[in-house]
Amino acid sequence: MFLLTQMESDIFDFWSFFDNVNSHTRRQRIIRERKDPISDYDEYDFKRRFRMKKSSFYKLLGIIENELEFVSERNNPVPPALQLLTTLRFFACGSFQQVCGDLTGISQPTVSRIIKRVSTAIANMRPQYIKFPSREETVKVSHASDKNKLNSSMF
Repeated sequence: MFLLTQMESDIFDFWSFFDNVNSHTRRQRIIRERKDPISDYDEYDFKRRFRMKKSSFYKLLGIIENELEFVSERNNPVPPALQLLTTLRFFACGSFQQVCGDLTGISQPTVSRIIKRVSTAIANMRPQYIKFPSREETVKVSHASDKNKLNSSMF
């Protein structure tokens, strides 16, 4: 008799779970206090956590800041510096987005959007900072390398 009652209880729990799922109640929005890793860490700790000196961080921020700014102040936007720091932390430690967000006071979905946004901004700088050699330069380097191999094999 007890076994049947326990089974009925489990079935009731199973169906009540689905009733709760379908109730469409939204969680209350929580606006967390955001941290400021730039002032929280000295140069040594900053570099350990973000794999970059503060001076390099500020230089990169100056280059991509315009692409990261939001037009309005609606919905408590994440400042460009915190967007870049969150992305650098994600790249530096390969952690989960949830963990990176917890460290800076940002939700996981927002961290996901930030990583995409900052990565795109950095990738868009590619033509300014990455230049592949032309065909002539490649051939020239290849011939110079072949000459060095011949000269070193003679001795």
